Amino acid sequence: MVKKDFVVCNQSKLCYTVYGSGSDKMLAFHGFGQSGEVFSEFEKACPEYTIYAFDLFYFGESKWEEDMDVLEPGFWKTWMERFLDKENIDKFSIVGFSLGAKLALLTFELYYTLTERILLIAPDGIKPSLLYRMATQYVVPKAYFRYIIRHPNTFFRLLYILGSLRLIDKGTGYFVVRQMDSLRKRRKAYDAWMLYRNIWPSNPTIADLINRSMIPVIFILGEKDRVIDGKKIVPLMSRLSRAEVVELPCSHHKLLEKTAYWLAADNG
Repeated sequence: MVKKDFVVCNQSKLCYTVYGSGSDKMLAFHGFGQSGEVFSEFEKACPEYTIYAFDLFYFGESKWEEDMDVLEPGFWKTWMERFLDKENIDKFSIVGFSLGAKLALLTFELYYTLTERILLIAPDGIKPSLLYRMATQYVVPKAYFRYIIRHPNTFFRLLYILGSLRLIDKGTGYFVVRQMDSLRKRRKAYDAWMLYRNIWPSNPTIADLINRSMIPVIFILGEKDRVIDGKKIVPLMSRLSRAEVVELPCSHHKLLEKTAYWLAADNG
């Protein structure tokens, strides 16, 4: 079964795609530049689940029409309460890929008593990126970020310099360039980076809730991933009393596909 639905708050709309009809529930959050449809292969891999794959704001069919340009955790809770009430969900597992891991961990923190399992695939936000912090938290870099929407060449040169000085990972630089190689993409990148700038999971808090609740956690990484490597999960993983780490032979953009295969084999 596949269907699309949404919840509304004020003038904005949070869309999601429903895959499968299993008795267990899974909330899935995609990465930058994607939509919830990237989880379509999870339907066959996880037949015991009904999967609710969200379109994050500024991606897919979700619409952000608020006066504020930042999503605060309290407002996200309002969205999740409306969704859970609408779908009559009282227990669920959570999956987050890349950017989506930030929303996955925030959702867990808000609803840890309802969470049964956490799957983090190349999770972003556990170890803050210097580039992201600079571009979204400080006045001068934010102004520069707006400037490069129409004048990108100086930014691309800056990325090269930062990568050469090892101030950012070169894989991160390549990923950013791919996501900003057109005017439309740069506008979307700016809006999305600004919107999620206050969503930063507290590793001590998350770890404490996981350890006390004894919730199973699986980290899935790509052996060839140049965007999110194993070092970036250490600030959270090192605090957990137990966690499973799985490395799959692929790059960042192939991880969801390979994860679906891995889940199917694990269920088989």
